[in-house]
Amino acid sequence: MAFSPRKGDKGLSVDLERLSSFDKVTLGDPRYRVLRVNIGYVRNEINDGLDVEHDPLEDNEAHSLITGKITRGKRGQLMKGATEIVE
Repeated sequence: MAFSPRKGDKGLSVDLERLSSFDKVTLGDPRYRVLRVNIGYVRNEINDGLDVEHDPLEDNEAHSLITGKITRGKRGQLMKGATEIVE
């Protein structure tokens, strides 16, 4: 399910790392995993219509969106370029 946008969303919901933390992202729940993907990788390596936009929410200033058509192939590329963060 990683890198799969929810139906009706404007893009894939992500958090900007410099404005967030491991605990904020996981809500302290050990069942959640955190993956890091570089914006430059999304924009320059995958590209093909994908972009990253900062989209702060009232309760989450780090909220951002990966926008564009996220196909199965692009999800695979995102996984390939991701690194897992472990705290």
